Amino acid sequence: MFDAKNTTIVFLLAVIVYFIRDRRLTRFNASLRNVIQTNDHYLPPQTVHEKLKAHSAQFNKAEIIEVTDGVFVAIGYALANSIIIEGSTSLIVVDTMESLESAQKARQDFIAATPKHVHSKPVSHVIYTHYHPDHTWGTSAWIDDEHHTPTIMSHARTLKEMTRVFSISASITNIRSMRQFGPLLHEYDQMHLHAHAHDHDHGEHAHDFHSGMYKQDAMEDVNHSWIDFNDEYNQFSNVFENSGIGPFLLSGPRWSRSLHLPTKLLTQEINELRIDGVAMKIVHAPGETADQIFIYLTEKRVLLPADNIYRTYPNIYAIRGSPTRDARDWTRSLDKMRALQPAPLIMVPGHTRPVYGEHEIQQLLTVYRDGISYTHDQTIRYMNNGLTPDEMIPLIHENMPLRLKHHPYLQEFYGTVDWSVRGIFHSYLGWFSGDAADLFPLTKTDSGNRLFELLKGDTDYLLGVIRQHVSGGDGDENGVNSVDRNSCQWGLKLATELLHSSKLNGDERKIAKDLRITALQCMASFMTSANGRNYYLTSALEDITNSKITLFDSLKEFGVNSVPLDQVIAMLRVRLRVETVPEAYKNFSVCHDLHHVWYYLDIREGVIEAFKGYDASYTETDDTIKRLNREAYIDREISRQDCHENAVIVTLCEEQVFRDAVAQTKTTPAMLFAAGKFKIIKGKITEMLKFKEMFEKQ
Repeated sequence: MFDAKNTTIVFLLAVIVYFIRDRRLTRFNASLRNVIQTNDHYLPPQTVHEKLKAHSAQFNKAEIIEVTDGVFVAIGYALANSIIIEGSTSLIVVDTMESLESAQKARQDFIAATPKHVHSKPVSHVIYTHYHPDHTWGTSAWIDDEHHTPTIMSHARTLKEMTRVFSISASITNIRSMRQFGPLLHEYDQMHLHAHAHDHDHGEHAHDFHSGMYKQDAMEDVNHSWIDFNDEYNQFSNVFENSGIGPFLLSGPRWSRSLHLPTKLLTQEINELRIDGVAMKIVHAPGETADQIFIYLTEKRVLLPADNIYRTYPNIYAIRGSPTRDARDWTRSLDKMRALQPAPLIMVPGHTRPVYGEHEIQQLLTVYRDGISYTHDQTIRYMNNGLTPDEMIPLIHENMPLRLKHHPYLQEFYGTVDWSVRGIFHSYLGWFSGDAADLFPLTKTDSGNRLFELLKGDTDYLLGVIRQHVSGGDGDENGVNSVDRNSCQWGLKLATELLHSSKLNGDERKIAKDLRITALQCMASFMTSANGRNYYLTSALEDITNSKITLFDSLKEFGVNSVPLDQVIAMLRVRLRVETVPEAYKNFSVCHDLHHVWYYLDIREGVIEAFKGYDASYTETDDTIKRLNREAYIDREISRQDCHENAVIVTLCEEQVFRDAVAQTKTTPAMLFAAGKFKIIKGKITEMLKFKEMFEKQ
């Protein structure tokens, strides 16, 4: 036991360590997100492909549209749409956007656009068409009484998919999402709105939605009620254009989010329901996600296809990082929609605008499924002929039927044929191309060093080659600049390879880095895909500022506090930094006793096995929690006595204290210990702190 003097010393040390950490993180964050809020100009105005610029018209006005009697869609408030259905005595909300601010503003505008007898009805049901955060994180905006929440429905598979968002690959998926969707570029534009010339004249309307939402004083009002979402002068600026399937993704510490887990899980393939007088058919339709559902309002003949169709080429593989979507499942799901009887008269997708007319919808569903089927089937054909993705991609582009190649719903504003082919190939054959030369690729550092040696250290020559490929110099004898996308790609590859070499001097490294940044912007200029453009430009911003994107604290807290404890423990298994584990801790054990439930972590040379025990008062509150806990794969049980006796360290605290100790955002285990909230009843606090340092901070 620590006496009062030692406890005071530990407390003071904890406070000092915390504030040192806080100052260090403040500087670190300033080089990431906060850097774009300064007056420094890192990225100049960028070239936007004309097709992508025109695509912004799909959602550059935030509005509530009544598509038919009693069915409304909110477009332009966030990455995804929300659909509001009027029942006899209540409202049914399908998908809730990615932030409370967007959802709150959509609800405010819905109230303004509808008579009181419509908008005054309470929300009785929320339906998630799938697990993606842009469809599920704004739910609290539609809940007026947290003690009487709506029934929240989804497919049963949604819970399994949610576990990946919060635990298994949460860190890297969020980081790569920031690059793909471009929220930092969007924020950069708003911070520099008046700092450079724009193609668009904001004039006296500079305080529209896109410029006003990021102003610091707007944060004083969580609703941002003074922002005019419907300003006709609302325009995009010159670095960020859009997010492909929506105007933007609101992601960052400025924005609020909520997570309400489903309370009613749909386990049947087809569910025929009548919710508050509204007849509907909810059908499991795996496509963009495995848990996807579509909703058909049978009497109104309105189809809500979710994310299985939108006005852009489908995202069969997402560069933010996800398993390749099953193209055959996707086409089968679209065929289910084509077979609906009576056929839909109106289609309201989860992204982009509604479609009207039975013939138009049938034709569109057919073309979209054919576009997916063509890419899948030809990939398999060429794969079986021994071609690699690099070899087959040009052929698949060249031979694509014109009715598909030129269709407005198959333009590459979001997904691309190239990424789809690579994803499909990988889903069938894995990472190996089939070429023996690819079995054991060199590390990037080794490849860069060998490139350096190949040129006998003549970096000036290589830098000149890169410069020519990314800027074109003076052009050919006719003055025509020869830079095209492939030229930019070659320059980007060479610059990246060279930067991985350990043999460059400081000046050479700076030149190579500047050329890589130029190459990234060059590649972005050729992109019709917002995903590709945003990824290139965000990567350029990272390189320019010498920074990397990391998770912000409020998102860490959100993740740790939104899932059952079993999932929090599961996070620890995949965050053990094996290379930093001291010799004395390679075979180690900890028991975390949270009163009604306890967890035993057995570390065996780089692997953590988790055990769980609980007393008679512990209950898994509902089927949702049970399903989420099963996905944590903590199957072995242990008694409290064995947990305490077998562990080297035993901690005792309340559940929320344990979550705070894991998140380490507002406090640390040392501070919690000093405050008497995090007790060490076996072992020493110093051992616990060493144990904590063995895990990733993300």
